[in-house]
Amino acid sequence: QYNRVCDTTVDGGFQVMQELLNLQEPPTAALCFNDVTAFGAILCLWSHRIVPGKDFDVIGFDNLSDAELFSPSLTTLSCPPRRIGFRASELLLERIENPGKKQESVIIAPELVLRDSA
Repeated sequence: QYNRVCDTTVDGGFQVMQELLNLQEPPTAALCFNDVTAFGAILCLWSHRIVPGKDFDVIGFDNLSDAELFSPSLTTLSCPPRRIGFRASELLLERIENPGKKQESVIIAPELVLRDSA
């Protein structure tokens, strides 16, 4: 019931959080598509005098450098791009060397970076 789609912008995060806060039973936490939408969600919470990380938890995804500087600092999920790129290149080389090899799915777990927003 709480899943929402929005533009992946600060404004998109702000608007969706506004919509969620207007529900009869609003949520108490948000897992956002990326850090940018999480920034918008946090700005909306502040505009309602709701303290992010205390009254409402917010988690982003990307671990942008600004996440550490935001107020409060943003708890986020970090997917290491180097590890993803390295594994992708390994798979590509294996595929070139063995064209008939069965396609392989790989899951690279993100790392939770705990900060003050959750």
